[in-house]
Amino acid sequence: VPDIVGCYHGHFFGIECKAGKGKTTALQEKNIAQIIAQGGLAIVVNEDNIEEVRTLLGYLLRGGK
Repeated sequence: VPDIVGCYHGHFFGIECKAGKGKTTALQEKNIAQIIAQGGLAIVVNEDNIEEVRTLLGYLLRGGK
């Protein structure tokens, strides 16, 4: 299960947080793929791409548009 999970206005999302060059495990990749396959949103973030969280939240705040 991703580190952060939630549902906002009917949109399920998961955020896996990694430090530095940390890599996702096979199980984490499977969970992320399952979330996406079911219509949810899932991202992996670290210090280099933290702006993806802002993008995800903006999408959710716009009602998935």
